[in-house]
Amino acid sequence: MSTPHTVATFLLTSRLRQFDFAVVDIPGRMSLCERDLARLLAVVLQASSRCRSVCVDLAIPRNVQAVLLHLIDRVPHVERLRIACSLFRALPRAGFPQLSLELSSSTVLDLSLHRVPYLAIFRGSFPALQRLTLSDLPWETSPSPAQFTDFLMRSSSLSYLDLRRMRLTHQYTPLVFTPINLPALRSLRLEFDEEQCPNSVSTLAPWLRRLMTPALEDLQLVFASEDDLSRYVRERLDFAAPSVAITGSFVSPKLICSFFELLTSTTRLDLVGCPGSTILLQLGERRVLDGSRTVAYLPRLTHLLVTPAYWTPLYEGLLSRSSRGELLTVLELVDTDRYAEQQHVPLEYMVALNSLRSIIFLVKWSTRFTAYEVDK
Repeated sequence: MSTPHTVATFLLTSRLRQFDFAVVDIPGRMSLCERDLARLLAVVLQASSRCRSVCVDLAIPRNVQAVLLHLIDRVPHVERLRIACSLFRALPRAGFPQLSLELSSSTVLDLSLHRVPYLAIFRGSFPALQRLTLSDLPWETSPSPAQFTDFLMRSSSLSYLDLRRMRLTHQYTPLVFTPINLPALRSLRLEFDEEQCPNSVSTLAPWLRRLMTPALEDLQLVFASEDDLSRYVRERLDFAAPSVAITGSFVSPKLICSFFELLTSTTRLDLVGCPGSTILLQLGERRVLDGSRTVAYLPRLTHLLVTPAYWTPLYEGLLSRSSRGELLTVLELVDTDRYAEQQHVPLEYMVALNSLRSIIFLVKWSTRFTAYEVDK
């Protein structure tokens, strides 16, 4: 572990054009004392023109605040800012630290907040912001829908938004139900875990429905349990994203079909992990609109990534789609060594699907990965 003196000597004598500054508390050790923090800050400020990234992850919130307030206004070229209190444990409401940390920066492109107990930070402004990641914010400092909306609307260049186990307060006002326009947003990642973060789906859903994302290309959904997916489906959250990736362990065909109904514009689907064999069969099913008409799930699907536990259900599901003219052109198979039956890839199954133009395999044997592509 470097001392302030070692860091100072290196930064002031090296010819590095730029560097990243990180100050992190290590689990099981005492937090950095204020004297050491002051020394580190003095060192960084001497070479501030070369600093491009600041990462602060300390157990004591007041230490985080002290570091940021000293650095942000004095380090002019910071592009990446990560603020975290990974070891922080929320106190009872009466003892929760009411700290004021209102930051603004015209240079930060990538902002990440993890477990930070600072509500005032959402009053700041980051006009150049392109990537925003929020995770595990304490309930006491979760922003209201209006606060969060105002914060994002001041970041019109935002292209990537990642909300991990995040919730909003219930303070909805009529103003909040106006459309929220994020014209540059291309990638949206949502991670839900109701056990760790209760009410995340119910508080985010009304806000998410108001998102206007005309440039959205990639939607990533991560569910800790099937119950989380069920809550998401009940909210009928539908994003017109060409590419959708869903991560989780699901066994209910009815539930996954309800989820597929939301993906009317999806051309690429990534089923990350290992879906059950019944899930793969649903790819070829059709839902009934009325007594005489049916419609296919995922009608525009052309690209599928999947980790099949059993090949036959996948083959039958895709063959059923192919027979009706619902063509799949690219199939990616992620094969892991967890399944004894997958000692070979049954190419004869896939070759029978005439619509396929490319089959991509990512095969893992123990610790070695091999990727190869087969063009038909």
